[in-house]
Amino acid sequence: MFGERSRGHHLSVTREVSIVITNHNYAEFLDEAISSALAQRNADVEVIVVDDGSTDDSRRVIERHVSNITAVLTPNDGQGAAFNRGFAASSGDVVIFLDADDVLYDNAAERVGAAFAADPSTVRVQFVLDVVDADGRPTGATMPERPKVPFAGDARQRLLTCPDDIVWQPTSGNAFRRTALNAVLPMPEAPFRLCADYYLSNLVPLHGNVQLLDRPAGGYRVHGGNAHYADGERPERLRANVRRTHETHRWLIAESQRLGLSGLPPDPDDVRSVSSVANRVLSYRIDPSDHPILSDSAFRLLRLGLSSSARRVDVPLARRAMFAAWFVAVTTVPRRYLGVIARPFARLD
Repeated sequence: MFGERSRGHHLSVTREVSIVITNHNYAEFLDEAISSALAQRNADVEVIVVDDGSTDDSRRVIERHVSNITAVLTPNDGQGAAFNRGFAASSGDVVIFLDADDVLYDNAAERVGAAFAADPSTVRVQFVLDVVDADGRPTGATMPERPKVPFAGDARQRLLTCPDDIVWQPTSGNAFRRTALNAVLPMPEAPFRLCADYYLSNLVPLHGNVQLLDRPAGGYRVHGGNAHYADGERPERLRANVRRTHETHRWLIAESQRLGLSGLPPDPDDVRSVSSVANRVLSYRIDPSDHPILSDSAFRLLRLGLSSSARRVDVPLARRAMFAAWFVAVTTVPRRYLGVIARPFARLD
């Protein structure tokens, strides 16, 4: 076998693009992820694989590629820790974090490298992902779901007013400038054992602009065992989302204050965003006794929801009115009708 870190012979120099693959028990997909990273063309690339304490055959898969990658083997400390350790092992001016069940197209590194080179103010590049099934076959869907389009431009004003209402891509649909990552990493590991992309999505764009590639650059695999993908929300997922959003707000507020940017309230639970307040309302209405934010009440959540709706100046007035009407309905209807009221929200946003 191999030790805690094993470095391929060609990875001793600074690289333009580092692809950091983070893996936990995705042995059946890991080989394809690594192969897609190694197949990048017209770009100077290094590939780092962080195995987060897998108990399946993942480390055997990694061993087959060990002469061409940097392998970082860790206990099961979670995704945030894997991001931290993969970044620490990398040297590229641009970093792509790739989930081990996803793939990159062979021109992804070339395209994101060109985007960063064209605009020194860019700190993050997003790209659409084609949804594929367990066998890698395209389903015809995309991430994000059409007609949503990932954000591009200067996100700072939106982050300071309604941060959770921005269309950000999941982990594998992003590339980051190293200097921006240096400003926000290492991230706190305990709160981001899962969904560590929440932290990067919110904090990195405080440091510069976001670009969007003009066509997909990878595949997002939906296989039934995805850690974070689901067609619907269960109460426990809602509560986990509420807790994670609270923690993300806490670090977003701290970073904005450090940079001298104003607009966010000092209390993480006073941050206004239609989507995050909607999750809080649903969590509270389903079971107030198990809701993560003890200070919440129906009145407080209605007030936050109406205020969040008013802040969505990026959408037409009629859409803002629909948001507001939804908050009134979901905070006042009898609980037995909650499912009927809740379902239309995804289409409103």
